[in-house]
Amino acid sequence: MSEMVERAAIAIVDFINAQDGYGTHWEDASDDAKQDMCKMARAVIEAMRKPTEAMILNSTTKSCLSIWQSMIDEALK
Repeated sequence: MSEMVERAAIAIVDFINAQDGYGTHWEDASDDAKQDMCKMARAVIEAMRKPTEAMILNSTTKSCLSIWQSMIDEALK
């Protein structure tokens, strides 16, 4: 699992805990729960690979798209 996927998974767990006021913290979660959260995080990061039209229009150079996608690809490794 990549560092970015784990960061996103932890953020998902933290968000869920904040919403319901209880729950398992990342370090106490079962391996199955961690895997599920990582799958969710990976799906979100993959969805971010394609920038929005506004992101493209506001980028300063054409190479921004390539750089953005390369960074997302690295996060998903």
